[in-house]
Amino acid sequence: MIASLSTFVSLLALCSAAAIPAEQAADTSDNIHTSQILGYNVPVVDGAQDTAIFDVWQDINYSGRHEGLVNTIGYCYTLKNGWANSISSARAGSSGYRCTLFAQDSCKGGFYIDIFSSGTANVGDMNDLGKSYYCHY
Repeated sequence: MIASLSTFVSLLALCSAAAIPAEQAADTSDNIHTSQILGYNVPVVDGAQDTAIFDVWQDINYSGRHEGLVNTIGYCYTLKNGWANSISSARAGSSGYRCTLFAQDSCKGGFYIDIFSSGTANVGDMNDLGKSYYCHY
């Protein structure tokens, strides 16, 4: 019984090693990591990210206090500098990407709104609820 168990373990190890392509098993690059966004692990490559601007306003119709939040596409940001629970209108700074505003920290939770370059003059039910955001393609 011990000899057959040992043989079984050896065969299992051999099959497992053969099932993983070498390029996947060897990918240990220091500049690649994952970021969890909307419950998914998304690969992020350091040094290859684009910069985005998420324009936010305190009042509807792009009025009141305004700031262009500079960020790296694919990273989650917690709203600071008085912006948490203060956004009423917003716009992704450029076409080609959008920014997602979340009602919870860490870009998690089911309550969010996608903001495109065309903008959202009134974030509606998300008014004054945003706590975190990330911009993405």
